[in-house]
Amino acid sequence: MSLSLRGLTVRQGGATLIEGITLDIAPARLTGLIGVNGAGKSTLMRAALGLIPAQGTSDLAALPLARRARRAAWLPQSREVAWPIPVAELVRLGRPWGPARGAGDAAGAEALAAVGAAHLAGRIATGLSGASWRAC
Repeated sequence: MSLSLRGLTVRQGGATLIEGITLDIAPARLTGLIGVNGAGKSTLMRAALGLIPAQGTSDLAALPLARRARRAAWLPQSREVAWPIPVAELVRLGRPWGPARGAGDAAGAEALAAVGAAHLAGRIATGLSGASWRAC
């Protein structure tokens, strides 16, 4: 299987997650995708597979779904949240009494700050990279 990407760009909520990725991977090659946590490796793969909206082109994402499924598969890093919910609200769901407002807001903010993830509070959980997700 080969893979060809041209100008692949993913934007979410006004943020550019990956921009202008162009590459060609020849058939029968072992290729590694290496980068620091949160660099966009999973986002790139999701976009290349056509699992998330992207600008640019991916020859794999352009295939009809049945052909694409025969050529590639996606195994996520971990369980994924099934609905678009802000990270702060998802954290509040972990409280024993649910996502109550008020005191729960402060406790959720404190919990995110304690793990260095306060900057993710307003992000939609379904759009986080694997590294950002683990930070929560």
